[in-house]
Amino acid sequence: MATSQKRLNAGRRFISMQHTPYNLRSNVRSPHTQTMTTSQVIQKRNAQEAVGNILSHELQHVTYEGDWVADHFCPAHAETVEQVIEHLGKADIWKCSTPETLNISDMQDWPGETSAATASCGPFTTLLNKTVEAFAACYPKEFKRSYLRDVRFKHYAKTMQETGECALRPSIIALTKLLLNKGRASWYSTVFAGEVNSCWKRLVLQAGAYARCLFAASDHRIFIPILALDHSTSTFRLLFYHRSGVLATHAMQLQTVSGFKDFVSTIVGMWLWREPSQAGYVPTQLPAYLSFNNIKYFIHYICCRRQAIRGRVTTVYYVECEEPAEDITRYFVVPQEDCGGLEWRCLNPFDYDDRQPDDIQVYQEGDEEGGMREGGSQEDVVSTQELILAEPLPECFIVKCSHQPLGRITELEVFSAVQGFIGIPYIIAEYDALCFTIPADKMPAPWRVLIDTKDDMLPYESRVHKHIVMGSVGARLTPEMTFQQVGCALLHAMIGHCALFTEGGYLHRDISIGNILFLDEISRSDWKIPPILHGIVTSNECSAVLIDGDVAKKWGTPPQASDRPGTLPFTSANLVDSWTKNKAVVHTPIDDLESFAWVLLYDALAWTPASERTVDEDDWWKNINGEDLGSLADFKVRLLEIDWGSRMADIEDDLSGILAIFQPLLHAWFLQSSRFAAAHRQFLRKQCDENEFTQLYHDAYKAFTSVGLDKCAALPDIPIKSVYENLLYLLPQTTVIKLSYAQEILGQSEDDTDLHF
Repeated sequence: MATSQKRLNAGRRFISMQHTPYNLRSNVRSPHTQTMTTSQVIQKRNAQEAVGNILSHELQHVTYEGDWVADHFCPAHAETVEQVIEHLGKADIWKCSTPETLNISDMQDWPGETSAATASCGPFTTLLNKTVEAFAACYPKEFKRSYLRDVRFKHYAKTMQETGECALRPSIIALTKLLLNKGRASWYSTVFAGEVNSCWKRLVLQAGAYARCLFAASDHRIFIPILALDHSTSTFRLLFYHRSGVLATHAMQLQTVSGFKDFVSTIVGMWLWREPSQAGYVPTQLPAYLSFNNIKYFIHYICCRRQAIRGRVTTVYYVECEEPAEDITRYFVVPQEDCGGLEWRCLNPFDYDDRQPDDIQVYQEGDEEGGMREGGSQEDVVSTQELILAEPLPECFIVKCSHQPLGRITELEVFSAVQGFIGIPYIIAEYDALCFTIPADKMPAPWRVLIDTKDDMLPYESRVHKHIVMGSVGARLTPEMTFQQVGCALLHAMIGHCALFTEGGYLHRDISIGNILFLDEISRSDWKIPPILHGIVTSNECSAVLIDGDVAKKWGTPPQASDRPGTLPFTSANLVDSWTKNKAVVHTPIDDLESFAWVLLYDALAWTPASERTVDEDDWWKNINGEDLGSLADFKVRLLEIDWGSRMADIEDDLSGILAIFQPLLHAWFLQSSRFAAAHRQFLRKQCDENEFTQLYHDAYKAFTSVGLDKCAALPDIPIKSVYENLLYLLPQTTVIKLSYAQEILGQSEDDTDLHF
């Protein structure tokens, strides 16, 4: 149990790892919409306008439609639809008991064109439920096989309070019958949502907010279907939100015979879904566990989650084969006590595939009467992913779930050739999970509903749902670590970058705070050293690895889909300046090496209390988090060449505690960055050959590693947070922490310290 507890503690530490979302405006990920844990998500309630702004950038060039969409994803035979419509004609919702042709305007209480959206929610909900009931009455056998057989619609007037990015109020929600009459609903319990509005632009964004929450609440979703009604024209569409954008059905005019028939066909087609994948669920993944080779691996923690609809959306899980200890709360989106045992298992239709509650009646093939078995239950069936492995999976590991453009180099390809080198993560396996696909003979048409200008739509880009199984377990850098641990972690990740480039032939291109993983255990001391660093690096130990090869590029190949990879605060001054000026850009190892210095500066500033930062540090912190490329470029060039260059001698004595201690390492790496960036520019002007550039990159690796080893050895082996845990009690809030204070608190003097300030 002690070992298990230790691994669980590792999972808790790993939860602090952060990823950042894709930003369509600059094609670079921004640091500001940070990943949040479930509890943080519940507490944080962004305004609807903020979510809409995010979605408008995320989806404006990737919104598509097709007249084939409903027939492909919701297939229903014409005869079936005709019988359902005939049965609907006998329902009590119509003014005429036996109309020759159903028309939505004949429905009781259907609002007029000038009515508000809220007036349409109730009648539309009724129409949806009556359509489902008509299908159940006409085709009981098919209905009992339906994956959505226990799902009904409800007009929802309350605010969704749980597990979403913000508090929202959908017009309609679809729930299991067991929860239908409860006064409270969560995003996790919602199968899909509906929205009523008078403008398709607002409908797409509002429905996108719901899809975003549903993706966040249910990690096992591959797409989110949302029903949308333009009440001003009584026009219906089914919207599929997925990792490539939005795919919409054609507009179905409910007040026309053909439009109403298409609407009924779409709803009936949804209720003909029999498999979880048809409804958007990943069969091998539940909120409680992942399954490999018929073994359940329980999810103890969600380490990070990048919340988005489109983009390289990522979720990272810490999983373990054994059941958690009784005193350890396994990861659940909704606390079990809030739901009750039976209700908990029924929150999501997919949970039925795991174990049926006793009072849920299940239709089985072979039932002569086509009826349901009372009190029956299925066996404990596990939909599983088969992995062919050379050795068994370890007891605990990390599973990274991401959505990559089709044809992109995979993370396994990136890291496979350099397994065992210092700074390289241990990749166990990689496989494709289910993803949202369109038929090969179909292409969606651009739907310019979110574009007000003449901007071009992006071509439809299929994304593949990838799972990476990784044996390296740890956490991002934190102030609980010592100064020396942080320095060595960055250095070991840098050595891994060197191995990846010189031995594997890949350039990483995304050095950031979330992609450097401090290992929980140093279980071996036989890590390999890149040949070009032999004689410089003498220890075979490794304390950290460089992860996330999603945007790595095979050196010498054409640019990939995104020509601006990376995360803005950590991108080199040269790259940001070139992007700003629309200059041709060649992303090189020198740019990535500079990024390690920006990571250290960023973390040091983040760990320093705002009240203790100097004026210069406040300026650095504000500017390093800026999203405007022009301003960010000016700041990075200025800091690199002036603040940490020619002006360093004037400000180094005024640095606050954490920055003062890291200053020798930071200064050395920034000086090397300036030196090699200048040399690279000179090589470009001289049009040097490939061998000369390769030698320059090798020299840069040697120089950065050499000064890193020297400066890291001099860093104190004390927790970073201890500097301010002590000083905040002793110093006024307005006092700038000087080096002498830091030395005094740390029990050091200028005579007995090895630090070079």
